[in-house]
Amino acid sequence: MVYYPSQADVAGGIALMGIFHNGKRIMCSRGAVSPVLSIFLLFFLSACATQRYQGPVSGLSANSQIIETVALGKVVDRLDLGAYSGKKIFLDVVTLTERFTERSPEETFIQSWIAEKLVEQGVRVVSSEADADLRLTARARAFGVDRVRRDLPLIYYAEVVRGLADFHFALYDLKEARLVTTFDRVGKASLRESFWFYMIGPFRTLK
Repeated sequence: MVYYPSQADVAGGIALMGIFHNGKRIMCSRGAVSPVLSIFLLFFLSACATQRYQGPVSGLSANSQIIETVALGKVVDRLDLGAYSGKKIFLDVVTLTERFTERSPEETFIQSWIAEKLVEQGVRVVSSEADADLRLTARARAFGVDRVRRDLPLIYYAEVVRGLADFHFALYDLKEARLVTTFDRVGKASLRESFWFYMIGPFRTLK
């Protein structure tokens, strides 16, 4: 007996074939999207904000030096010894930094900057205490930088370098062997470097 398919059977077969081909198209489109999505995720997951350090013998990076000088500049700018114009002053700078010679590099730098400010105000800076009328001692209670890092994984990364220059000044009358005056000066500075998605940046903000 020969079986001839009815119109209903033929219609059902055509419908099944349509479903099969539609499924193949969906799978193909998903297969095309998956590699793109994988590459996209790999691109962002592998992103990294890295700052390489290459500094001088002192061990301070460029950012650290910038912040220290900005903070120190705020201290020096507020010095006012114009009332002692014409006087001979012996300047003595003391910090907690290590010394390998008579003065540390930081002390030499601070001394030269303060001496320049004193000369601008008419003070005569001398190299020998025996030749001076007054002695100005600049004692650094704190002079350095701190680093703070903040990040939101895959989205945001920031590094903040904070500088502090905290000085206590004492002025002595060498002829009368007495303390004339004391005063404090504090300077602060900060540098923020931020990255978006660990790649876009850095965006720098100096205060």
